[in-house]
Amino acid sequence: MPEETSAFRETLSLVDPSEEFHVDSSLSLEMTPALRAAIAGTQPLRVLCLHGFLQNGATLSQKTGRLRKAIKKVANFEFVDSPVLFTAEELAADEVLKNSQVLDTSDPDTLRSWWRMDTQRLVYHSFDETLANLEQVFREQGPFDGVFGFSQGAAMGALLAHLKSKGGPDRSGLPWLADLRFAILVSGFRARDPSLRYLFDTPVDFPSLHIIGEGDRIVAPSRSVTLSETFLQPEVLSHQGKHFVPTDKQTCEVVLTFLSHMLAEKTARQADAIEAAETTAAPQPAST
Repeated sequence: MPEETSAFRETLSLVDPSEEFHVDSSLSLEMTPALRAAIAGTQPLRVLCLHGFLQNGATLSQKTGRLRKAIKKVANFEFVDSPVLFTAEELAADEVLKNSQVLDTSDPDTLRSWWRMDTQRLVYHSFDETLANLEQVFREQGPFDGVFGFSQGAAMGALLAHLKSKGGPDRSGLPWLADLRFAILVSGFRARDPSLRYLFDTPVDFPSLHIIGEGDRIVAPSRSVTLSETFLQPEVLSHQGKHFVPTDKQTCEVVLTFLSHMLAEKTARQADAIEAAETTAAPQPAST
């Protein structure tokens, strides 16, 4: 089987239906009157949204409509397509995907991925192409305050968070990620390419919210928990559902609260920067 036709095996690691896994929600953030006052009248955050495997930006937009409505006063979701596009023929040639009841080739533009994986060596082909594409998006359409990702898009979003904190493969900085401050990751998993292993050596101090479905049969909940542990102080929300972006009342409230805290922190940083600039510009008293 050609390696590019098996790239999805990492995402579609179908879980044994008999597996039981409980995720303890770990949420420390609250929506308080002081928080509401801090963000009143502020400009919404800009959040770049990364779709899942065999989806595109329009697909994720459709699946997050209720959530976007709930958080519209504090954040705007902006969607992008991954640059890697499969053909229906190469996907249909893979037995795992064909039997998973996930494959839908009715819209060729949704057959997208953030990388092609060599399942023998766990190498991500096209990852450099994806990173260059995202750099262009950040430079031309940014700045973005945060990233929201689903499934493979969550894995990609986590990589951006870690790349900002630890630099690229040559350990150089990535200035185009300078404004990125948080990540919301739904059904995510830790990337396994050996060349990216250094990113996960130690947890990063980067605000993150992880949404995990205990009934997820596509990405095992344990893999999403493992991803959350690569962040220093992750917020974790579990739900009883499967492999989808939940938009129930509780999830919307948790995401709204998380984003409100991120907006309040941004507002405070901006106020501090203005104060520092004014202090620097103020005339100094003449010496006697």
